[in-house]
Parts: sequence; structure tokens; C-alpha cells
Amino acid sequence: MQEGVLDFGSSDELLKFLKERVDDIDKAVINCCDEVGWTYPDGRRVGPISTKDNDIGMVLCLVTNQQAIVSKADATMLLNDGLLNRMNIRIEVV
Repeated sequence: MQEGVLDFGSSDELLKFLKERVDDIDKAVINCCDEVGWTYPDGRRVGPISTKDNDIGMVLCLVTNQQAIVSKADATMLLNDGLLNRMNIRIEVV
């Protein structure tokens, strides 16, 4: 996994992270493309990372300039349960 990218081993760990760090989450990004990538303010680039090969359903962007990768199954759960909306986390589709 890339530097500055958080990965969760289970849905329980993801939910624990969301509860503990909700104020640190800037937005949730759902990428409709085959790859994700981003550039940090200091110019460092992450990616492209294949969404198909790496089971990436969503990326949580933190105010600390870290990203948290969410699996497709967990992203579906968060959206269907409305958890992100209840936590007032902005959702962006790119």
C-alpha cells in the first residue's frame, strides 16, 4: 500500500475508524473509472491504482492529507445504510 494510504482489514475496523475519526474525514469519493490516483499539496502523486485489481469501492479523503481505501462491499454497505449521510460526510462521484 502507498505511503499515506490507510487500509482496513475488516468492516468492523472500518466502522471503528469512522466513529473515531469522523471529524477528520473531508469527503468520501466514489470513482467510476478503472483507476484512482491523487496528488498531495506538496506535489507527491499516488497512483494510478487499479480499482478492479485492488477491490477499491471508495476513497475516504482525510483533512490530514491521508486517504483511506474502502472495499467495494464496505462502500456498498456504507451507502445503503446511509451511514455517511448520518455522519454528515460529503459524498463525491468522479
